[in-house]
Amino acid sequence: MSHNKISVAGQSSNRAGVSTLNLTDLGGFSSSIAGGYLGSDGGGNPKIVSLPTGEGFTVALSSRIIGTGWGGAASYSVGYDIPWRRGSAQEYVNSSYASIASGNWVDYIDLVAGSYIIAASFPSSPSSSGDTLDVRLFDNNSSTYYGPTYQMGGGRGASLMYFAPTFSSGVSLRWRVTALSGSWSLPNADTHRGCRILILAT
Repeated sequence: MSHNKISVAGQSSNRAGVSTLNLTDLGGFSSSIAGGYLGSDGGGNPKIVSLPTGEGFTVALSSRIIGTGWGGAASYSVGYDIPWRRGSAQEYVNSSYASIASGNWVDYIDLVAGSYIIAASFPSSPSSSGDTLDVRLFDNNSSTYYGPTYQMGGGRGASLMYFAPTFSSGVSLRWRVTALSGSWSLPNADTHRGCRILILAT
């Protein structure tokens, strides 16, 4: 009895007909991708970002809040810039692309001219489930808004913001509140751990 042995991407199946393929077997990926990851650990916490070289991306900035010490109460208003607390973050800043202020509270990121992929997730705490909070990326240098408006709350919003801009000159970026209904609390020690930011230079 004989059977046909089929190879896929140069890899042959075993006696049970099972093939095992790595990404690098499929082509289009450099071997360095085998050691790269971008995900979460078993507890659902983001891993420290590690991207392979040669894939067209460079990490400009990554940050995640691991805790805060502030237990006060205050509310957002239109024109307010959403903060994250650098003093309690696991953070990587590539000084060739990005810079942020020192200190406990940070509400902006400076980037040099170039193309980027920006993803951020911010904590939010409305006074009721029907409240909404609109946020948009704002460049303080040119007083210009970029990209879509993200609406949190209202049973249909999302706290994940994603944008892929190209800047012709350096920018000082904020996530600025453009509209809101109801009352939205600023992050405190309980809610601020939801903040995640990743900026890739392309």
